[in-house]
Amino acid sequence: MRLRKIKLTNFRGYRNTTEINIDEGMTGIVGRNDFGKSTILEALAIFFETEGMKADRNDMNCFSLREGASRFEICLLYTSDAADDRISV
Repeated sequence: MRLRKIKLTNFRGYRNTTEINIDEGMTGIVGRNDFGKSTILEALAIFFETEGMKADRNDMNCFSLREGASRFEICLLYTSDAADDRISV
């Protein structure tokens, strides 16, 4: 399984929808301080730790829902041996 894209909607500092393409040769995330590198890793951790779990409104506070938004989405697109698969939390 290979991660191809991360899509974050209303998650922490990522307003509206942000898509991050993961190229085949990508091995790290670099950038200036406070530009969302750790947020990407936190989104991945939440995604894999909560698969199949439905969070209620009180649980969303611990996931750093963007202020003013009523919900957030973490979506990963990955390639498996069988075909492209998409799972959303």
